[in-house]
Amino acid sequence: NAKRKIYNVTVTFGKKGLLEIVVEDEDFDISYIKERDIKEWFQGDEQNGWGGLIHELQKAVSNDGARFEFEIHGSEDVKKEFLKYVEKTDQCTECNGEIVTENCEHDLHIENNEMHNDNEEESDFHKAEEAYNQADYNRAAEYYEKAALCGNLRAQVKSGECYQLGLGVTQDYGKAVEWYLKAAEAGDSQAQLWLGGCYSTGTGVEKNHNKAIEWYKKSAKQGNKEAYKCLVDLYKCGMLTEDDLAEYVVGVAEAGDVEAQIWLGRYYCWKNNTEAIKWYQMAAEQGDIDACKEMGDLYCAGKVGIGDVSELDQNYCEAVKWYEMALKQADEKSVSSDFYGKIFYGLGNCYRWGGNGLEQDYERAVEYYKKAADFGNVDVKYWLGDCYYYGNGVVQDYAKAVDWFRQAADEDDICGLCSMGECYYLGRGVERDIAKAFSYYLEAAGEDGDVVWLPDPLGVWLLGACYMDGDVVTQDYKKAIEWYESGATDY
Repeated sequence: NAKRKIYNVTVTFGKKGLLEIVVEDEDFDISYIKERDIKEWFQGDEQNGWGGLIHELQKAVSNDGARFEFEIHGSEDVKKEFLKYVEKTDQCTECNGEIVTENCEHDLHIENNEMHNDNEEESDFHKAEEAYNQADYNRAAEYYEKAALCGNLRAQVKSGECYQLGLGVTQDYGKAVEWYLKAAEAGDSQAQLWLGGCYSTGTGVEKNHNKAIEWYKKSAKQGNKEAYKCLVDLYKCGMLTEDDLAEYVVGVAEAGDVEAQIWLGRYYCWKNNTEAIKWYQMAAEQGDIDACKEMGDLYCAGKVGIGDVSELDQNYCEAVKWYEMALKQADEKSVSSDFYGKIFYGLGNCYRWGGNGLEQDYERAVEYYKKAADFGNVDVKYWLGDCYYYGNGVVQDYAKAVDWFRQAADEDDICGLCSMGECYYLGRGVERDIAKAFSYYLEAAGEDGDVVWLPDPLGVWLLGACYMDGDVVTQDYKKAIEWYESGATDY
């Protein structure tokens, strides 16, 4: 009966818990159970769409009558706990396919492939570790290999290391690879990392970057930070795409690596803001100051990525919360002036615009803008000029506005250049000078005067008029018409 087919399932545990579940050579999604107790694996959770391990395995193979033959890799204690919840007959009355015992309607076959005495295996490994720590490599290699032959994954990795480095044995890269491969295929992330290294350098095997990437990916997926770094190096060399790398950074990020979490936050920033917030927040909750700032930037801008991505609602209250959190940590750590400048600039923007539950406060905005300027922030210079130009939060002062606009223009800030053009055209804060106004607008547009978008309709009109009249520049009707048409289209 096809509905009663037996499927092979491999469950692999590591030092920190579940590493992977493989069903008929296909990876099973363990995201729901990875951080949960084994007991919870077999319980249903309707709210999160989890029907219990057996039920979910049956869904994975598209066979609600499936039976499973389990091969379990891990410590004896973990194996016993796993089997305890599988074999509990006193919970059969609650069984809806989640907990399977001999009395349940679902049959279960457990295969516990122990080819040795576990206590003896652990004893050999312990002896090997003691000898290794005492630099008695001959004895260490002997006991590592004894335990390795019994299936101990850690011993297999250490045996590979001994052969690779020639510790207590004759150096033999081929044998090193054999042990790494054995442990790697059983799910050991360190063995997968080192096997990837062997393929990458051609140590003990023929150099093969595709196989190196394959093993690095398996290791990184389990949260191995070093494997993640190797993949990043390959990405920098053009051997991996950013999209491909992202999939395998997740395991390291989920294992708590802040650097990986920040990388994913930046990766998703222009693709999916919900995901970006998720990873930045994980890093921020671990006290990462850059993540706090990035959270503030996202909420302040309500940034929308390129293409079909989720839109993040602008929320100045949330932005202020994260900026202030970053500021508090900055006061406790040694951070650059540039970082302070960016935080104060972000806070100034929040209070300048206001809304979303945050009261608009120009005076407070100017206070933060000035602090940002004191720390050398370039972006804030135009906005301080804007505040003085319109009298927002300060007494209106065109001369001071021009001073800040000029500083922004000197940094090639397009808004600063356009504002200087406006001030010279209208004679505000400076003596009226059409030629200088034209010069600033032309610089904002590009030295050749080609038509580009300008954030200033006055500048668009003035460029067209100057080319039309030919008073301050060589007369050029074609360019004049192009600028006039640009203004008609854009404004």
